Amino acid sequence: MQKFIFLVFVSGASLLACTQGYAQPMTEAEMEKWLNSDAPVTANRQINEGKLVFLPRHKASQVMHSDNTIIIGKRSLDNGWVRLRQCYHNLDAFPRVQVVYHYKQMKRLKIVSSSGIGRAWVTPLSGKDSVQLQQVKQGASLCVSAWVKALQREPSGHYRLKTGPYRRKFLDGYFPLRMTLRVDYPSQLLQIAGFAPIAPGMKISRKQNQLVFDAVFEGELNTQVNFARR
Repeated sequence: MQKFIFLVFVSGASLLACTQGYAQPMTEAEMEKWLNSDAPVTANRQINEGKLVFLPRHKASQVMHSDNTIIIGKRSLDNGWVRLRQCYHNLDAFPRVQVVYHYKQMKRLKIVSSSGIGRAWVTPLSGKDSVQLQQVKQGASLCVSAWVKALQREPSGHYRLKTGPYRRKFLDGYFPLRMTLRVDYPSQLLQIAGFAPIAPGMKISRKQNQLVFDAVFEGELNTQVNFARR
């Protein structure tokens, strides 16, 4: 068996829910200790190099879960700012991890809760907001909240919300990830004019004021929701 270090890489400047997580440099002694620890192992397998492949839903409880909620309020239609709540569940074990947010505009990033993590704190990193994690245990969870300027008004008067790419990557390989995205919007002001992707394997549900995407996949996944004014 070959042991892999699994980390979340979800990147892309100016896109909503665009985070990039990667490990801080480890010393040779730290790496040797981690490789000889009880961190999970994965049997040899064909590595996904980026192609989007939806996986059976029964795997949902077995993989890392990126659980996201976006709240569009009345003021969002004027200023573009939306509320983001984001949780990672079933994190992989690793001594040090940092999550760097590459939004054009982001404010009030804070940690809401964490479990199975020795220490977690918010700090700027190279001009970007970041969350630093130490001693992450297998199955750990992290939840954050923030305000992000991500709702774009089109010349037509419609609105567009894009998220992604969601991906779980280490080196050149992509590994299974569950992504849930809830988009809450004021239904008295907006109506959904379209959304993507619509594909086998992507579960989509709608309520009066909410649209939910849910999928288990490998590769890179992007979503887009278009709104029209009522």
